[in-house]
Amino acid sequence: MKPRILIIHPGTLGDVLLSLLAIRNVRCSLPTHECVLLAKAEIGRLFKEYGVVEHMLDLDGPVFSELLKESTVPSPLLTESFVNCTHVVAWLRDQDHRLSKKFRQVGIRHSWILSPHQDSLRSGHQADRYCEILGLDVPNWSDRHLLGHSSFNGRTRLVKQKAANPLAENGTDVIFIHPGSGSRHKCVSVQRLSTIIKRLSAKGERRMLISQGPDDEDIVSALKPLLGKVGFRLITHVDLLGMAQELQQATVFVGHDSGITHLAAALGVPTVALFGPTDLNRWAPRGQHVNVLKGPECQCHDWDSVRSCLEKRCLNHSVDEVVENVERLLALVHETGPQRELMGVH
Repeated sequence: MKPRILIIHPGTLGDVLLSLLAIRNVRCSLPTHECVLLAKAEIGRLFKEYGVVEHMLDLDGPVFSELLKESTVPSPLLTESFVNCTHVVAWLRDQDHRLSKKFRQVGIRHSWILSPHQDSLRSGHQADRYCEILGLDVPNWSDRHLLGHSSFNGRTRLVKQKAANPLAENGTDVIFIHPGSGSRHKCVSVQRLSTIIKRLSAKGERRMLISQGPDDEDIVSALKPLLGKVGFRLITHVDLLGMAQELQQATVFVGHDSGITHLAAALGVPTVALFGPTDLNRWAPRGQHVNVLKGPECQCHDWDSVRSCLEKRCLNHSVDEVVENVERLLALVHETGPQRELMGVH
């Protein structure tokens, strides 16, 4: 059995995707090792399918629960689950050093254990904070975007496309819209979004895809009557793997500060990300193929203020600016071609 690296990430999709650069660097430094990801099951399956890791453990399963227990001797379950692990990266708090003790007890000698939300970290962007925890140099993002040349175990892997390029039948552009996010307070109004969609669909033969995640039913229900005669296909009831496959067929993606937006960017889909109250300098997806648009400056001092804010000026994005950015990305795809060598798949 090959030696293994254990990576523990308890975050949601967008947060885990922001750690990809750090994961890649760890893997490149230990090219003979396989990687085990302990995370939410759906994220683990996605990362395994796309070649980021070889093995996964469910964060909601018994292993993580056992790891957090107050016990002086590791259980057989932990010993068996972490067999042949020589290194561990755990992006979470270890206030009483309980985790580091357990890792040593099961034979893991090299560990990096720290939450990326720790105040002592100097880096601003979340992706840079993951690198800082590992003692890695923060990359020059003006020269190298998030997954522009993706190598996770010492080998470059390319995204497996369903087709030669992300255009629908007869060369039709595919515009993928995700109207929701983890919080409705991060989304532009359905009235503004419907205007954007109608403007984009009015020019040429285009296919419009609208995705509805588990928490997006209300916003999609409010959006649909405003679209009038705009034809679109609604994507719903798909898991992350299914969503990734749908995203790979998009010519351009439009979304908010959400995990799906980060997934689109990680897959190399030309992306327009609409940010409002959240700090784009901390949370925005990166890449030369990503345009991050911010509305007017947010006047709220904390997230409680954001929740109670009725005006939401920071989400009053210019419709013209959004449409222009989408059109610019579409033109770039037609000019340069939709080559993507990003997240990587078997």
